[in-house]
Amino acid sequence: GLTTDVVATALAGHDAVLDVHHVHVRPLGAGAVSVTAHVVVGEQSMHDAQGQIDSMNELLADELGVAHSTLQLECHACESTVH
Repeated sequence: GLTTDVVATALAGHDAVLDVHHVHVRPLGAGAVSVTAHVVVGEQSMHDAQGQIDSMNELLADELGVAHSTLQLECHACESTVH
């Protein structure tokens, strides 16, 4: 029952997030889900970016029960519609 809108809203509520797009939710079996998303954040060091990813992955797991998440960080929204 987890929707892309719920995931996008949860990620958009994170302090570092400016935009969320290309969100996908996929079942893994036994009620587990996987999430992929593009997340726009401001410019930051690679170290800080990794910390943001870890924090967002934790948010998805704790608040939405996401078993596996893959987040692509961007410093501006991507132009491509093919992903």
